[in-house]
Amino acid sequence: MKGKHKIVVSTKRLKYEFELHRNLTIIRGDSATGKTTLVDMVRDHINNPSGTPVELVCDKTCYVLEGNLWKAQLSEISDGIVFIDEGNEFIKTEEFAGTIQKTDNYYVIVTRESLPALPYSAEEIYGIIQANHYNLDLTKMVFMGGGSSIVEHFGANEGKDVQFVTDIHANARGCEEAVKSIIRAKQRKMRTA
Repeated sequence: MKGKHKIVVSTKRLKYEFELHRNLTIIRGDSATGKTTLVDMVRDHINNPSGTPVELVCDKTCYVLEGNLWKAQLSEISDGIVFIDEGNEFIKTEEFAGTIQKTDNYYVIVTRESLPALPYSAEEIYGIIQANHYNLDLTKMVFMGGGSSIVEHFGANEGKDVQFVTDIHANARGCEEAVKSIIRAKQRKMRTA
């Protein structure tokens, strides 16, 4: 499912504004960066639209899916935008991944963990890179780890200077080598001082 849907969730002090381009959006980030606050604000507006300071502007109806009754809740939702916070263990299951692929909803999932059962879009990965001001026509990109195979097989890689290291342990080994290099440099500097 493709389409653009703009969402604005705000109070007098805080505002989230973003567009959904695909039916699955995963919001990741460190603790205390406002991910759960976004879902809480959506929930507050849904539960009490006239009695909350939260304003929600969207062209589709928004929902918050949570708890053990998620399947029953989801069966009642159609053509909406469904927000799910990371405390819900069901988002990690194959059952959930299979269920959402059979719906016409958009999903915004907040998590710090990877969700290997869910399909990621290689084009969205390239979009994130470009949004961070990297020019893919000029910059050599190296994709490492398990996710690199998604970009290698499903991304529009023609004409891009890209390399793929699909070993899932590559990131850890790369960090280890970087630390060793820093230690060697410091040791050389100490010997010459």
